[in-house]
Amino acid sequence: MKVIDIAAGLHDAYTKHQRNCKRRKLSERTQENYRAAIGTLITYVEEHGLPDLENLTKEHLDGYIDW
Repeated sequence: MKVIDIAAGLHDAYTKHQRNCKRRKLSERTQENYRAAIGTLITYVEEHGLPDLENLTKEHLDGYIDW
């Protein structure tokens, strides 16, 4: 299985998402919730060396949810 650093891609997507939240004038509380959620996902991805996003399986997602 090819393993790549998808966390970098998630960081980029997160940055774009945060800009979009600000443009949409979402509450700071909503933005904090988004930051917490993506931060947890990035931590899991980095610690478990998941495959690229296109090859994630149900087992990968179940592992993340259980974690």
